[in-house]
Amino acid sequence: MKKIAISLSTMSALALANCTGATDPADATFFDNLVNTQKGGVYDQQIAAKEAEAAAIARSNSNTRTRINSLESQRKNNAATIASLRGQVSSVRAEIANARAKLAGDEAARARLAQLDRQAVAVQNDVDNGGDPGVARKELDQIRSTVRLLSS
Repeated sequence: MKKIAISLSTMSALALANCTGATDPADATFFDNLVNTQKGGVYDQQIAAKEAEAAAIARSNSNTRTRINSLESQRKNNAATIASLRGQVSSVRAEIANARAKLAGDEAARARLAQLDRQAVAVQNDVDNGGDPGVARKELDQIRSTVRLLSS
């Protein structure tokens, strides 16, 4: 009986000696793992923490994806607006060219049309460089109105 008691106490001492106190399963010894599964669910707490971290990352990814989609939609809308404004600039410049042909003998009107054409080119440059679409539309409307007044 004495031998068994000494053997058990020796085994207990050896087991405790092999415990490093590690709570990370990658670093823990067999005996650490036994202790960690026994005392208050250390591994369960670690798993819960990692799952919460993963859920937070998933939410962050979802929010980022939503923002990316919103920005992509905005980019498409901006591209459509720019294309529309370029078309309007081309239309105004065509009206200016037609008015020039119509007013071939009127040098003052042709000079004013040349000035309006430079203004239309400036609007085109503003559009290409990210200028305010509302301002560009107003300028194009004013140019178009002036061209129509000159050619009427």
